[in-house]
Amino acid sequence: MKSCVLVRISKRKISFWYQMEGIQYTSLEIKGESEMPLAFYINGNEFIMGEYARDRAASGDQNAFSNYFELIKDPINVFDFIGEKRPVKQLLYFGIERYLTHFLREVLFSPEWSIESHRPVFPLRIWFDTDILDNERVLVTSLFLEAGYKNLEVINFRACLLAAIANRKLCDARNNILLLTGIDNDLYLHLFLDGKHSVISQSFIAGVGSDPRTKLLAELMFEYITSDNPYVFLYKEKEIPFLLKEAIKVITDSHPIKMGNVTLSNGLQCEYSVLLSSVNDRLQYYTGHQKIYAEIDSLLVKNSIPSISVTIFLNGEDINTDYFIERLRQKYPNVKGISEKVHLDAMKILFNEIESSGYKSANSPQNNKEIPPLQVKSPIPPLSAPVKPSLPAKPPQPLAVSSLVNKPTLPPLKIPLPQQKSAVEKKTQVVKEQKKAPLPPQPKKEVLDKTSTKKGIKIPPPPIPEKKTKSK
Repeated sequence: MKSCVLVRISKRKISFWYQMEGIQYTSLEIKGESEMPLAFYINGNEFIMGEYARDRAASGDQNAFSNYFELIKDPINVFDFIGEKRPVKQLLYFGIERYLTHFLREVLFSPEWSIESHRPVFPLRIWFDTDILDNERVLVTSLFLEAGYKNLEVINFRACLLAAIANRKLCDARNNILLLTGIDNDLYLHLFLDGKHSVISQSFIAGVGSDPRTKLLAELMFEYITSDNPYVFLYKEKEIPFLLKEAIKVITDSHPIKMGNVTLSNGLQCEYSVLLSSVNDRLQYYTGHQKIYAEIDSLLVKNSIPSISVTIFLNGEDINTDYFIERLRQKYPNVKGISEKVHLDAMKILFNEIESSGYKSANSPQNNKEIPPLQVKSPIPPLSAPVKPSLPAKPPQPLAVSSLVNKPTLPPLKIPLPQQKSAVEKKTQVVKEQKKAPLPPQPKKEVLDKTSTKKGIKIPPPPIPEKKTKSK
């Protein structure tokens, strides 16, 4: 059965989906997790990816790693894997292969669920988010190419998103589009001309990629927590991303007091209480929208596009808010948010393209050849009592060449020689053995007749003694 796995990678999180031929795509989960923070915890042969690893890294655990794309810039950074030092860039490779192995074993029920034998034909698709730079994409892709993944392809999700926008007729098919994407409070701008899917111009603004009210609320929450917990030392730059998630949830609430509990980067649960009027007071001094206006104007002027002939789309829950849309509409006439339905349409377009390609990579040398499907074992029908299916034993793997060379030669075994015994000891041993040995069967003695012969000689009978008389 043909299938594929899609991995979405951003600088702070990672997500997994899969699709089987003729079946709608769905999320690929391990213990209920399909989207998680991009953080790793490794101790011996224990490997964990997600929130637990992020919390361990925030607490200073030397076996935990977060901020992956910053760590890989320094080749000195390594991690210990079962006593062997490995470059930190391989953490992402190990984490993804963990999910691929789970897919083979628990979804496809493959009789050979070891990923090593499937690498050349495994249909792996990678979706790099907007915040991943080109050189970072090349590094991650090379990790899998060097490992033997030949049916590998990088997905252009923006093209699918623009196709979904056109299908819903949110703008004219030949119209110019300026796509604004907010990720971790940073804003990414991409300009497309005449309905084409290739980027003509792009830009980046740090610190303005979310609804300004959420950032101001997160800052007020941080001030309340630090004043309420004076003995807890916290870094503002580290905690704001965690507080933003809570701020996004409560900012739309009209209640004048925002209060609740929030989990910080170190796992500490803290209470907060902020007046909505305090957020509005600080909003009067906010100048982030002026930076956005200036950058948008620069892109339009550079490409000779009047503001009336471009449609601005807000992509991502961080900026797709009523407040953000109203602020931009004060200067630009055509501003729209991208709803969740449009995102779902884009995902369907993406997986339809993968399925129509026969699950073969366009850049793979196997593109013109028929790729054999993965060996799939039919699911076991349900029984009256739950029975865990037993997996076939894994065939022994041939020894690697590296394991046969540069190995120390073992000295030949020395066989101990028997000790020489003296003549007295030998004689004593023979006597003991003779006593222990059973006696051979003795032949039965023949009873010879008195008149019988022996060796041909006839033996006469003995003379009869004479009786003595008195006279004699």
